[in-house]
Amino acid sequence: MKDGKIYSLHISDIHFGKKDDLRLFKELGQFNKKIHKEGEDIDVLFVQGDLYDRILKFNEIGGKLVLEFVTELCELSDKYDFELRIIKGTKTHDFNQLDVFKKFEGKHKNFRIITTVEVEELFEDIFVLYLPEEYPENPEEYYAEYFNTEGKYDYIIGHGMIDFVAHVPEKAEDTGERFVRNAVTFKAKQLSELCYGLISFGHIHDRCDWKKKIYYTGSYSAFAFGEKKSKGYLECYYDTEELTFRVKHLVNKEAPSYITVNIDEIHFESTEEKITFIKDLKDEYDFIKIKTNNDAENVDILKQVVAADNDVKIDIKRNVVDEDKVDEKYLFIIRREYDLPTTLQKYMFLKYGKTIDLDIINDVIGETEE
Repeated sequence: MKDGKIYSLHISDIHFGKKDDLRLFKELGQFNKKIHKEGEDIDVLFVQGDLYDRILKFNEIGGKLVLEFVTELCELSDKYDFELRIIKGTKTHDFNQLDVFKKFEGKHKNFRIITTVEVEELFEDIFVLYLPEEYPENPEEYYAEYFNTEGKYDYIIGHGMIDFVAHVPEKAEDTGERFVRNAVTFKAKQLSELCYGLISFGHIHDRCDWKKKIYYTGSYSAFAFGEKKSKGYLECYYDTEELTFRVKHLVNKEAPSYITVNIDEIHFESTEEKITFIKDLKDEYDFIKIKTNNDAENVDILKQVVAADNDVKIDIKRNVVDEDKVDEKYLFIIRREYDLPTTLQKYMFLKYGKTIDLDIINDVIGETEE
């Protein structure tokens, strides 16, 4: 900390084990270069949850690379003498795998794993409230001692839901986020009253903010169609005397690109022109989704051009379901009113009269995805 100013980096939702871990690790090389370049000025680095996407084995590439990544961060924190904190994320992603790095806490003096709510005096008279994702039965009682004073913290760092995003429909096809019973939704206004400086959270993959006070960092890389904003991480300069801060989003330029195209909305002079168009998309973008109706010619062409190409998804629009012919009690499925786990739970209750715990459904879905 120099002249009363703290320089911090914030990265979240890295998700080792989700897709191409070799590519992800290469993308993170850009982040590490930033640390090498600015290392002498960095005061603290926060990894804000969902380092993992699923349970990883150490004989698979993701397990080896996440270990290498955290090891390098610890070594950099030693070299440049900055604080390093990794916050526990969603339990269906991180599980208890952060415990693997507990032994690093004794070896690297600046490193800590944060698994439960706590307050830390990070630097002299600089206090941080950590809010990893937890699932208390009585949130008001659980957090009471931390939320009872206004203007108490210099930073609030966490992972999970805050009310200003809790009711916004997720536009990405696959955020990787799963509903967890008893997950707490914090109140933006309440958090803002507790904190002088920056409030920074992980969990939501598209970065966003509330009144330039609370920031979702967004995922470091891109994982799905529909994530429109650039990926990367945040840097923050906090003036501890003026109690002001400024935040900048730094772009991960190596993040994969996604595009969705409705081929029926584009006029082509010939079949050859259509094929060339699709091939050009494949050269320009990493992942492509091509929408079309059930037109036989389009479907044939698409299957020929993208045959055996796992990076291109064909979305064939089938005939729309006539809601008048669907039992009213099942319309919530057609209208996609709930997330997948809740939809399955409600269907099982209506169909068979049995209520299955959402944690069990999430576990089954998670095993299927692996």
